[in-house]
Amino acid sequence: MKLCKCLLLLLALALGAAGGAEAEIAPQIRAFDGKRIGVLTGSIGAEILKEKLPTARALYIDNYANMVNDLNAGKIEAIL
Repeated sequence: MKLCKCLLLLLALALGAAGGAEAEIAPQIRAFDGKRIGVLTGSIGAEILKEKLPTARALYIDNYANMVNDLNAGKIEAIL
């Protein structure tokens, strides 16, 4: 279930960043309001997150393996 939520967030934000139908993806994005989102350090993910979901808390993580570990441990609620 956690992986599905992460993929949903990634897809929704990517479509929004690419100019997709934001009205259709807005409810999926809003599901992450105020959540802790793992973002790869040095990636553009934090900028996209700040623009599309300013209430989310970006937590910078050095690699995807650590993101998955943090997700499984409950330290973050999604991965971007």
